Amino acid sequence: MDALLLRNTISDLEYAKSIALDWIDYNIIDENQNSFAWYDMGVAFRATRLPYIIDRCVRNKIITPEEFSKLSRALTLHVLDLTSLDKFASHSNHGLYQLCGLLAIANILPETLNSHLIAAYAEQKMLEMLERDVSVEGMHKEHSPDYHIYI
Repeated sequence: MDALLLRNTISDLEYAKSIALDWIDYNIIDENQNSFAWYDMGVAFRATRLPYIIDRCVRNKIITPEEFSKLSRALTLHVLDLTSLDKFASHSNHGLYQLCGLLAIANILPETLNSHLIAAYAEQKMLEMLERDVSVEGMHKEHSPDYHIYI
């Protein structure tokens, strides 16, 4: 998905949109069982891409009302999932990715309902996590070295 979005061509954007809509059809519309569909990292990563896909498709006028409705519904479900305190992974780097997903939604699509509240929540939680989980030298304290690159 990232390669498609980085190239920023209409054909790649349409393909990225079709992948997102296929995921929505399978996991949300058809309600198929998929144990990883709402896994915290999957939700976090999709939340950083969905608003971009919506924004770019609207700007380029390559989205139908039905596609917009499906993508918006998925976006709303991602916001609900990411703001659920029961699912918030405050104990690990996954929580930071969840918060990045919320910030992406609020910043890329400020028209989103309550985007200012979403951003304020994410910023507050992120500051709490960074103060607790990052050393004064800027090193994430989690014992997973490969994650340091992403953080």
